[in-house]
Amino acid sequence: MGEWRSANPTHPKNSGCGAVRWIVGAAGALWAAAAPVHALTRDEANAIALQTLAPQQEQGPVVVFALPTALPRGRAVFEAGTAKPARKGKAKQLFRVRRPTWLFWEDLDVDARFQHTSRLLVVDDRTGTVRKQRDLLWWPRIDHEDAPFVHPPGTNDPSFQIYSSVPTVAPIARRARPRAPAPLALPPDALKDDCIVTIGLTRDPDFSQDFDGMAAAASRYGIRLFPVPSPRPNVDPDGNDLVRFVRTLTGGATPCKDILIYIDGHGYARGPAGLPNEAVALVGYRAPRTNQPANLYASQLKRVLTDNPMTTFKFKIDCCYAGRYLQPALLNQPNLLVTEAACSATETAQS
Repeated sequence: MGEWRSANPTHPKNSGCGAVRWIVGAAGALWAAAAPVHALTRDEANAIALQTLAPQQEQGPVVVFALPTALPRGRAVFEAGTAKPARKGKAKQLFRVRRPTWLFWEDLDVDARFQHTSRLLVVDDRTGTVRKQRDLLWWPRIDHEDAPFVHPPGTNDPSFQIYSSVPTVAPIARRARPRAPAPLALPPDALKDDCIVTIGLTRDPDFSQDFDGMAAAASRYGIRLFPVPSPRPNVDPDGNDLVRFVRTLTGGATPCKDILIYIDGHGYARGPAGLPNEAVALVGYRAPRTNQPANLYASQLKRVLTDNPMTTFKFKIDCCYAGRYLQPALLNQPNLLVTEAACSATETAQS
């Protein structure tokens, strides 16, 4: 998918500057070969990127991000995920830097979760050539670390932004005093048999407030809250871990008789190979360094229902393309009471 571009002949780094002629034979040739090559300034690299990407022609909230300096030789650039979900998928290497390179990332829907389309652009530091331009479905990573502008506070740091069409919100001069919540009209222990189970990107700062809000609601209503535990350190739980964990909650001395499962993560626009209609959410990482995904499949939610027929369930699904989960095979299960999807089967969810 990479598109290679020729150097810009009008760029100041590619134009002649009155070369000095040395009539000294071989010695002169050696001197010329050793002469330093001037790199692009950041402003020059930014200008090339903006001219190529033309973000002002895009609709919606668009931001073009850039690193403050060129990437040095030897750094590797990855895409954070794969086009289709795969149980052993991982971040794929897009290229390795052969010589200093400026990297730009145009997020075409900056308020949306992933997957959604963005563009990666690479400019050669020496010549000003656009070396690579390609569409992505996930964010860029550098040497297995997310680029610094992908998550807060970097996302909102103006030093990483060279273009933004996000409307500026005027500051509120006087913040209204928050209203105290109304007293609960529920009788004591009305929800003592109810439970909330959460699974998703709990370690991602873009999602942490969602889980904080769910915990606050559980506390207010007196509902037991259970995050799906990690199978081992630095590994996030996936759909199989959810299936096993729910089984432990529906038995014992104080079983959960009604369970709300809250799923919060990213979503795939298409299902895995051979199952194109399967709904899949990315809820974490089994191997964070390589972004090997921890996925949650619609078939695993169905298994939660069929494994626990005497327990009723509610599903709250907050990810892109969440409407893909609203399929008869799942919705027709008799112990599923409610399913709430953040968006349709063709829409991205907004952060």
